[in-house]
Formats: sequence, C-alpha cells, structure tokens
Amino acid sequence: MKAVERLFNDEFDSIMTAPFQQRSAIEEYQLERVSHILRNHARHLPAYTERLKSVRVGRGLPLSWEEFRQIKPITKQEMMSHFPAGCIDTSYSAADLYPTRSSGSS
Repeated sequence: MKAVERLFNDEFDSIMTAPFQQRSAIEEYQLERVSHILRNHARHLPAYTERLKSVRVGRGLPLSWEEFRQIKPITKQEMMSHFPAGCIDTSYSAADLYPTRSSGSS
C-alpha cells in the first residue's frame, strides 16, 4: 500500500469528522500542524532563520498562537534577496534538487 493511501486510510475518520469538531479542537490541530511545518521545514530555510529565532522557534515547539502571530511575514523582495541558497531547505541534499520556474501564480 502506498504511503498516501495508508495515511488516508489511517486518517479517514478524523478527516470526515473534522468539520464537526469543536472550534478549540480545530484550533489545537491547526497549531500542531503549523508547529510541525516550522519545526521541520521553515527553520531550515536561511531566509526565515532570524524571524523564527525572534519568537523561540529555534528553542522549542509547539508555539502558542500568540508566538506564531509574532512571526513577521517574509516579503517577495526578501525572498529574492536570499535567492537561491537562502531559499533552499538546508536539510536537503543538493543532489536531490532540481530547478523549476513559475509565473508566480502557483
């Protein structure tokens, strides 16, 4: 069984009941997911490093919503100034990556 299929089967009940959860349960899940993204992806992007250090992301997770809201969004100009090396997750091997281009609409 493929990993995506296994994940779907494992999570089907929670997916189907998600719209009917209490607001607090939904917000708790959202915080868990955003913390996961920051912990496993964004903190490895040099373009985001300073932003995340300012709200303790480098020192531990999960965040609180108040801490998450303190993270200033990064601008397109800032991303362009870090391109290319500062926009690549440092946990990836360069040999596993390939360049792509987008019109910016995706």
